[in-house]
Amino acid sequence: MDSTNLYSLRTLLAALTLIVPARRWLTETFFGVIETHETDTIDIDIVAGGMRMAPFVHPNSPGKTKQKQGYNTHTYKIPYVKELFNVTAHEMLKRMPGESIYATQMSPGERAIKKIAMEMTDSVNAIDRRIEWMCAQILNTGKVICRGEGLDETVDFLLPSDHSVTLANTALWSAPTTAKPLDNLKTMKRLLTKKGKTLTDIVMGIDAYDYFMACDQVSGTAAGKPGMFNMNRINVGSIDPTSMPGGVTYVGRLTELGVDVWTYEEYYVDDQLDVTTKLPIIDPKKVIGIDRFARRTLHYGAIKDLDCMAVVPKFPKVWKENNPSAMLGSMQSAPLPAAHDIEGIYVLKVLS
Repeated sequence: MDSTNLYSLRTLLAALTLIVPARRWLTETFFGVIETHETDTIDIDIVAGGMRMAPFVHPNSPGKTKQKQGYNTHTYKIPYVKELFNVTAHEMLKRMPGESIYATQMSPGERAIKKIAMEMTDSVNAIDRRIEWMCAQILNTGKVICRGEGLDETVDFLLPSDHSVTLANTALWSAPTTAKPLDNLKTMKRLLTKKGKTLTDIVMGIDAYDYFMACDQVSGTAAGKPGMFNMNRINVGSIDPTSMPGGVTYVGRLTELGVDVWTYEEYYVDDQLDVTTKLPIIDPKKVIGIDRFARRTLHYGAIKDLDCMAVVPKFPKVWKENNPSAMLGSMQSAPLPAAHDIEGIYVLKVLS
């Protein structure tokens, strides 16, 4: 087989479509729209829509000129991620993990191809996990802090102060008899409604969920009723969490608010911190209210490589090095999840 064709951009891009990605529930659920750009910056227009009503006029009177809506333009530099990997001549001669000792072994060339495919898979998953982390940061804080070698930048989508609330003292959900989690969530919904948004989903940190379930107002002790959830017409009026693939648990539908409640147990390793400690992607102490239909987009910027002549979300590249002899590769991407309508997010810290 012609190795030149095997390592061509068209072949590599086709191979990417066969790779099973990392967990991407936040990305796919709340940042599902994808846009690609030929630049390394994007301009986002935030329209101040308001909740204006059309004016009354007499039928024979001329129409009243409406006031034009204003907007603010924010320019964001798209972060860049790039991973390098290599396959040495020595590795091509060694048995790969899982390769049978007794069966007919792969040739060095076949082993190199499989090794490169494994490296590409790992890099794609690492990039997808980084994107998922970026989506989580926006939902947790309204901004993304990008730190790396020669890079320390913050992409801030300006979450309004009244959309980020911290409870204290007896209001904390760790005080089961005095906490009022249902009231807190009602306040969340009413604020979003006042801003012209709809609270469709609530994502709870795992600790917040445990304390939520223990509060009297939720368990029914204080409210005098058996429960507040409708499990999607399966167990009406009961709480029966349903596990889904990828660490997602559908807790149920909060019938008093008409909102779906979820938990998401996904973890990551921070390359800027202890590389052995796994951290939760959703803050365990927070509850995030989301308008699923508010505009959020996953943007991909320009790939800064002379061999890339196409606008693609991820760019794989493989080349040969003669001294020392090795096959080198890279995976590049310029992703930026963006909350164009930041008022569709509400962050509530419920534990100290």
